[in-house]
Amino acid sequence: MLVDLERFARVSQMVYGGLKIMQVMADPNGKCSKKRRKGLSGTEMQMSMEISLRESIRGILESPFRGKIQKGVSFEVIKSAEEFVRLRNSEKQEEYSIAAEGEAPVSVWLDVIEKFPEMKVWVVHNRTIPLEVLELLASDQDRRVRSAVANKRKLSPKLFEILSQDIDEVVRQRIAFNKKTPLDVIEMLALDPIPLVSLVALRRLNRSE
Repeated sequence: MLVDLERFARVSQMVYGGLKIMQVMADPNGKCSKKRRKGLSGTEMQMSMEISLRESIRGILESPFRGKIQKGVSFEVIKSAEEFVRLRNSEKQEEYSIAAEGEAPVSVWLDVIEKFPEMKVWVVHNRTIPLEVLELLASDQDRRVRSAVANKRKLSPKLFEILSQDIDEVVRQRIAFNKKTPLDVIEMLALDPIPLVSLVALRRLNRSE
């Protein structure tokens, strides 16, 4: 799927501008304002504007793109560990975005973890990362990796429970902050001996009452 950012922005601006113009073209009684063309009712003017807007948008979408980003952003499947690292370290926003948004087979993620352990946190940050990869990284020796996993909202109930009992208080705090953490886990964290964790959980419980 190709996402043409500049073209999308142009269409969005045009839609927004067109709607704002149509809003002021007619008053609540359907009459044209004093500064508009005479001879057309507000409803007729709006219909005319809608047709013009639709044709302009169609022209943008159907015309070949000639902006700075010729190929747009491609959220295609990331095919290798090396490609993920290259995309993640790229100075080009469109390539960096692929590392954050693009999908990859589980085998590729496992390859990244094995060959480039320093990239584990960035693997977790990927929005499409499979749950089974998160399950693996939830027991990583690096607390930064476990903390990154604890921030994810797509965790399973089992992972919420495991990370809520992590030996590191920062990881447990991230679970307390996580908006998807089950209530029973929050109640358990409210009894945590470390105030860094328990105070966050208690605030969550007070808000839910």
